[in-house]
Amino acid sequence: MTHLAGVKSNRVRLDDVEAGASYHALEDAPQPSCTTLARPQCQRPVDDSLPPPTLSPHSIQEAVELSVQCFDILRNTSSKAANPPKSHVKLPRSNAICTSHYTWWSFVPVFLYRTFRKPANFYFLTIGFLQMIPPISPTNGVPLQFLPLSIVVLIDGIFAAIEDYHRHRADNDMNDTRCLRYNVTSGAFETAAWKDIVVGDLLQMQDNDVVPADLVVVATNGQVAAGCYIETKSLDGETNLKLREPLLQAQFDNVAEPDIAAILNGLEFAHDQPPTPNIHVHRGAVHCRMPNTLSVDAEDNMVTLPISVQHTAWRGCKIRNTQRIWGVVAYVGVDTKLMQGLKIQAMKQSTIDSVTDAQVILLVAMLVVLCVVGASLHTTWSTPALPSYLGRSAPDSPFIASFFYFLITMASILPITLNVSITAVKNLQGYRYIILF
Repeated sequence: MTHLAGVKSNRVRLDDVEAGASYHALEDAPQPSCTTLARPQCQRPVDDSLPPPTLSPHSIQEAVELSVQCFDILRNTSSKAANPPKSHVKLPRSNAICTSHYTWWSFVPVFLYRTFRKPANFYFLTIGFLQMIPPISPTNGVPLQFLPLSIVVLIDGIFAAIEDYHRHRADNDMNDTRCLRYNVTSGAFETAAWKDIVVGDLLQMQDNDVVPADLVVVATNGQVAAGCYIETKSLDGETNLKLREPLLQAQFDNVAEPDIAAILNGLEFAHDQPPTPNIHVHRGAVHCRMPNTLSVDAEDNMVTLPISVQHTAWRGCKIRNTQRIWGVVAYVGVDTKLMQGLKIQAMKQSTIDSVTDAQVILLVAMLVVLCVVGASLHTTWSTPALPSYLGRSAPDSPFIASFFYFLITMASILPITLNVSITAVKNLQGYRYIILF
């Protein structure tokens, strides 16, 4: 890890670098200014009758002045350092997320692309183009199929626009949610929007608060002496609470009044893992100075502590049964576990859509067989029986024209309102669920 001289910002600022190299972060990353630090029971019993230790504003100000000297985030340093890829990785600049599928300018092309990727819609689009060929068209070259297809696509587009509008509103509400972020200039926690959080920010959360970004829990304050509880129902569906341990709190348990500066001075974080949707695995380390050795030259007293999943709180988790926690932001935006999982889900297809597509392909295959049989019989019937000395084959075989003629004529074997009916039923059932509950 590389030490960077100078203090220029109260946040971590990340530049685009090659994957496998260090993501250098300038210092003064905001750090814990907790008023009470819980102590693990395994070290010594906690006396609930005693008032909790507190820190004066002067201690907090000194901590800010001594704050972090270096905050490096490393990715793939162990396995890919020898052969780093040539592609550049652009890190997110904010914690804002977007789960909507369309924008006002991309709605029409993207929606049409997704609509005609469905086998049923593509089938009727092909039938409409075939109707424009007079020799094989039973409609004399008039694409009558386009009229009902346009109505179906229009109705489907209205449902898609309404659904995506609700996504935009939900995204804006989430991005504008407020949380407590430490401000180095004022030396206090101030409210900030989730979308303004960046890597390296220090956040303070209370009981029942939702975690706005992937955090490394550094200190806690509550009834749980060994850490805090989080609820991960929004990530994995589990309702049981999970225990999380503060990363640095146990290391300073012997200090009567823990000084913020002792915890924050000279911290170096390293995350040896790229963003993944796996919420049960995390690898990293923090390089810190032990308490009572605040001298800059005391390099021998530096210790390296491992960061595991037990020290993390992912975005979307809820703090439970804990008065307060303090955590440093490790991943934001699309790099969080929650958004990484949504990326995988976006590429999946629902069971209803999969079954529908399979049934459509089966019906089209049956239709092709019927058309082949019909075209063969029509060719045999319409071809005159010539004498053997004149040859047995007609000069012009009508098989191809007959095949497409039968295909266009029997196209209604597949209902054109299939997809829009399924979409309408889904939306109506969703609104009914909202009204009932």
